[in-house]
Amino acid sequence: MNYTSIKPFIYSIIALSLIFGLNKLSLDFIFNGYNFDSYSTIAIGKTIKNTISIILIIFLLRYKKEIPFFNFSLKINKIHFYIPLLIYVFVFSGGFKIFREFNFSDTTINTFITYLLRVLSSAFLEEYLFRGLILGIFLFYYPKTKKGLLKSVIFSSLIFGIMHLVNLWTIKEETSENVLNQIYAASCIGIMYGATYLRTKSIVILGILHFLTNFFTLIKEISSVSNEPYEKVIQQDDLASLIISQLLTLIIYGIPLFIGLYLILKMSQKDIDALKANT
Repeated sequence: MNYTSIKPFIYSIIALSLIFGLNKLSLDFIFNGYNFDSYSTIAIGKTIKNTISIILIIFLLRYKKEIPFFNFSLKINKIHFYIPLLIYVFVFSGGFKIFREFNFSDTTINTFITYLLRVLSSAFLEEYLFRGLILGIFLFYYPKTKKGLLKSVIFSSLIFGIMHLVNLWTIKEETSENVLNQIYAASCIGIMYGATYLRTKSIVILGILHFLTNFFTLIKEISSVSNEPYEKVIQQDDLASLIISQLLTLIIYGIPLFIGLYLILKMSQKDIDALKANT
C-alpha cells in the first residue's frame, strides 16, 4: 500500500480525534444556576458540541471543494433506494417495539425535547462526519471507478464500526462481546448508508433516517430508570443458544452489508460518470 492509499486513513483518524476531543469538553458550567436535571444538562451540552462539530465539518467541506460532497437531492427516481433503510428503521432495529412500550408519563417535556435534540444532532454529526467528510476523503484519493467506490465505502464504514471500540471505556459495564457486535453491525449498516449516499447524493435524508432509527432504539435512556445502564446482554443458558444468537446477528446485519455491496456493484458507467461530474 503506497502513501497515497494511506493518506485517507491518516486524515480520517485526525478528523475523528478532533471531533472526539471537542466532544470530551465539559459544558456543565454554562448551565450552573439553571433548573436542569442531570440528563438534560448532559444532553444540551452534547447537542451544542454536536452542532459545533457539524458546522466545522460543513465549513471544511465547503473550503476543500475537491472533496466530493452531496448535501441534498430529492429525485423521484431515487426514492426506492431508501426502502431498505426504512425497513431497518421500523423492523430490524427493534426500536419501534421499544418505543411502543415506552411509558411517556415517566418523562417530562423538557427531558423529551433535550433527548430529541441530542439524538437529532448526533445522527446528523455521524452522517456528515462519516458519509460526508471521511467517505469524501476516500473518494478524493481513490479512483472513481467501481472498485475505487467500493473500497471507499468499505474503508469508511469499517472506521465507522471500529469507532464503537470507545464504548468499552465510555459505557459502564459494557462487554467486549457487545462491542464486537456493535462494530460488526455498524460497519454493515455503514456500507448500506454509504452506498445509498452515492446513489441518491443526499446526506440530509440519510441524516433524517439515521435520526429516526436512533430515536426509536435509544428512547429508553430517558425512562425513570435511565440512570442505570440499559442492559443489552441476554443471558445465555448454553453454548447452543449463544451460537444461535450470534448467527442471528450475523444474518440480520449481513443483509445491509449485501444490500450496500449490491447497490455499488450495480452502478452503471453512467452513474459513475455522473458522480465524477458532481465532484
